[in-house]
Amino acid sequence: MLITGPSCSPENKYKLPDGSSHNLCMGPTMDIAITRAVLTRTIAAHQALGSPAADSDLITRAHAALKRLPPFKITHDGRLQEWPEDYAEAEPGHRHISHLFGLFPDDQITPHSTPDLARACRATLDARLAAGGGSTGWSRSWIINCFARLHDGDAAYQSILHLLRKSTRPNLFDVCGEKENSPYQIDGNLGAPTGMIEMLLQSHAGIIRLLPALPSAWPSGSFRGLRARGGVELDLSWQNGKATQAILRATANTAIHLAPPRNQSIAGHHPNAEGLIPLTLKAGQTLQLSFT
Repeated sequence: MLITGPSCSPENKYKLPDGSSHNLCMGPTMDIAITRAVLTRTIAAHQALGSPAADSDLITRAHAALKRLPPFKITHDGRLQEWPEDYAEAEPGHRHISHLFGLFPDDQITPHSTPDLARACRATLDARLAAGGGSTGWSRSWIINCFARLHDGDAAYQSILHLLRKSTRPNLFDVCGEKENSPYQIDGNLGAPTGMIEMLLQSHAGIIRLLPALPSAWPSGSFRGLRARGGVELDLSWQNGKATQAILRATANTAIHLAPPRNQSIAGHHPNAEGLIPLTLKAGQTLQLSFT
């Protein structure tokens, strides 16, 4: 197989049977997930842009390399494996969850396409939090986004509360830690709002999902002007946990697949076998949807 290395899973260590802790390894999960993302997007860009034939050798090599990347693995206790071997963790509550890159920000792991791996990601998050993980603003923000991708709005909301209570100053500056003298770090200020948006709207893996991780603490509300992949801008309102109306504005000619909120349908539109609504929109078109 093709692997990176020598490398590490950022800032984390594993333990060998003799009890010693080490950083270095060959082909950590995060490296392989990033490599897979780069190769996949290179191929997609070639297809979308109609790149010249001179690039065909590069694309052929990219396809071949993808087939030789190591697959994701699951540990003996059901978590996503962080290193090429099922090592014991030196710090079970480590703040980094780098091996979950395939869940977020990428879309290699989703509850719909890879349910077993999604469950392994959830087990990883639960284990890290139980051991004291998420103790920095940036780490907690990543956790919010991961719970949103797993469609658990209530868990994401609890991490939002933790972030605001433990790693946010009165001036709303995010800090790297939970101590009085923890330093300012902008990651949480950028990552937490991203997580809130992911709870309300997701557009990855070729699908736009409406209210995918709405927490019970937000029973009614609305958003305006959120952008989704495919050149679509959306407004959406909901009451008592149910979507009531959405407005889609296309900024380009586009074909999308829309996933309604859980246990809801879109009036006048019939889902396909996967429960998705295929829509074709022209640049400048506005489409209003109602829900049942």
